[in-house]
Amino acid sequence: MPRLQSRSSKHFSYRILILQAVITALLSPSSGQTLIEQGRLLLEQNEVEKALVVFDAFRTQNPQDPKGYYWSGVALENAGRSEEAALEYQAAGLLDPRNPEVALAHAGVLQSLDRLSQASEILIPLARAGELQPEGVWFLADLLYRDQDAAQALEITGLYQKLRPEDPRLALRHGQLLLLGGQASEAI
Repeated sequence: MPRLQSRSSKHFSYRILILQAVITALLSPSSGQTLIEQGRLLLEQNEVEKALVVFDAFRTQNPQDPKGYYWSGVALENAGRSEEAALEYQAAGLLDPRNPEVALAHAGVLQSLDRLSQASEILIPLARAGELQPEGVWFLADLLYRDQDAAQALEITGLYQKLRPEDPRLALRHGQLLLLGGQASEAI
């Protein structure tokens, strides 16, 4: 007759697996970058909790490196833990405030939490400094439009128009923003 594992022994076995992953990562003759790569590999295998432990080990070794916080945010977001992901992205952004990838990830998770103005505040300085790719600028313009901030949305849409003047969405968005700003006669 097969022996059934109790719930506590399954939990203990799971903790052992996590501990083994961390010990292997820490004892391998490697740099912190390898920890990040190992965590990313675990993420690809949908082993979110194990990946989080590895990213935490990286952060312990490299507390001023934003990569550990960024990848923890990715893992948490993939696990549907958006509030926690936002905090990790925020920590990464504090360590590397001019990193568009971190800023976009942070803004994206804030958008999913319906915090549009917070998401916009993160991206506006990067857009104005020309540090966002066109897709990031459009994302910001859309955030501002949905947050009903017509003035800033017009400004950022203008920045996007300089980057992608042929985009057919521009005419419609320009009209929508004029209506939002109370300029219906100019929108027609």
